[in-house]
Amino acid sequence: MGEEDEDVDPAQRLESDRRKHNKRMLVQLFGEGKYHIVPSFFRTMMYLKKMKKEFAIVFRTFGKELDDAVYEFNLFCNGEHPCFNGRNSTPLVKFDGSKNSKDYRITNPEQRAHIYRAGEGINETMLVTGPHKRVSTLTDLNMIDTDGDN
Repeated sequence: MGEEDEDVDPAQRLESDRRKHNKRMLVQLFGEGKYHIVPSFFRTMMYLKKMKKEFAIVFRTFGKELDDAVYEFNLFCNGEHPCFNGRNSTPLVKFDGSKNSKDYRITNPEQRAHIYRAGEGINETMLVTGPHKRVSTLTDLNMIDTDGDN
């Protein structure tokens, strides 16, 4: 580390790191015209809002793409998604709670859940909510602290 690095305010460094991370994510997600969420999904949300319909969003994945999907979804809600940011003849759309609208952003780890199935029956299915990593076995699942200390 050089002297100039020591003079940087920690808040400025954090903001700079956040911008670099966002730029990397944008290139990773949209660099080749690929999306995790199809634009018609967002148009459906826009239609439901226009029709004043109440709705909720649930993402169901089988892999590790949930973080990327949530990142893209939050870009849309913030009005920063490349297809809906008001630039290049695209509509500016926000679902961030502004203008007395509902905030659909996924910002709290408590908004996530994992489903575990030990067998065919409903009594062999568990829904675990909160901020934890998915475990691979039921033995590991039983070791999750239910008081929120883990």
